[in-house]
Amino acid sequence: MIFGTKLSLRAYVLAALAASTPLSAEDVAEVSIQNSAFEPADVNVKSGTRVLFHNKDQVPHSIVGETGGREIFRSPDQVGEEETYAVVLSNIGEVNYYCGVHPGMKGKISVSK
Repeated sequence: MIFGTKLSLRAYVLAALAASTPLSAEDVAEVSIQNSAFEPADVNVKSGTRVLFHNKDQVPHSIVGETGGREIFRSPDQVGEEETYAVVLSNIGEVNYYCGVHPGMKGKISVSK
C-alpha cells in the first residue's frame, strides 16, 4: 500500500505534532531537492517508513515513483519551493523515482522488512 501527500512544511509540522502515534527518526527518511537534484538520490528504508521529499529549489518539481515499469506514486501537483511531498511505501523492493518536470533527476528507494 502506498500513501502520498503534498504538504507545506508548516502543515507537515502541525500534522506531525497532532499525530497520536509519534514518529521516531527511524520512521522518516528525508530527500532534499536542491540544485535540480535529489539528495540523497538513493535511500534505504524499512517498510512503512515515511519518505519526505522537501523542495529547497526555487523552481517546482514533481515526484513520480515506479516499480517494474509501473507507476506506483505521483505527487498530485508540482511541489513548490519549501513544500514537501510525503509517501509511505510498504511493499518490499526497489522503487525508481524521478522528477516529472525534469526527467534527468532520478533516484532509487530500496524498501526492506
